[in-house]
Amino acid sequence: MWQGPDGQTVLLSAEKAATIASLVSDYAYPADKIAQACDNTLLYDEHTWGKDYPTGEAQDWGWNEKSHFAYKAAGLAQSILSDSLGGITDRIRLEERRQRIVVFNPLAFARTDIARVTRFAEDKPFDLVDTETGLNVQYQIVALDGPLAPVPYAPQRWARGQFEKRELSDLVFVAWNVPSMGGAAGHSRTG
Repeated sequence: MWQGPDGQTVLLSAEKAATIASLVSDYAYPADKIAQACDNTLLYDEHTWGKDYPTGEAQDWGWNEKSHFAYKAAGLAQSILSDSLGGITDRIRLEERRQRIVVFNPLAFARTDIARVTRFAEDKPFDLVDTETGLNVQYQIVALDGPLAPVPYAPQRWARGQFEKRELSDLVFVAWNVPSMGGAAGHSRTG
């Protein structure tokens, strides 16, 4: 399975989220897309690429072809994950119009971990509130300080940030005890 930058198996998480989304919403389970992502993962893992002599242009061409399978699997997995999480979050009832943050845990056990919301734009001071407990959650707004910052896609985000300021900041907080195969929700409250 394709591994994300944090080591999490994105395709497995995407399949779990797609199953849940298809059960709680009108999201159509993407069986064909998941099968295609699995096939591309297996083709990447196939070990007989290239010539028997592992050097030179022929080997480079083989690795180039092999890498396309990995990128295709990664793109499909991320697309499935994004779409299915959207199907799940669309079912969350909102009593008030506020900016909501939902953290999903695809693991088989409760988890506490750092959560990062990229491209977070908030100009005014606010409280981040745990919807279940009503307690404020401590957070940081982390500024992207240049194109070489140690975050994914820093050069692209930095360039876009010159005309779209939300690209230059992330919201970072600890999501405590998020239940297995479930989520935790929070919202911002300006103060």
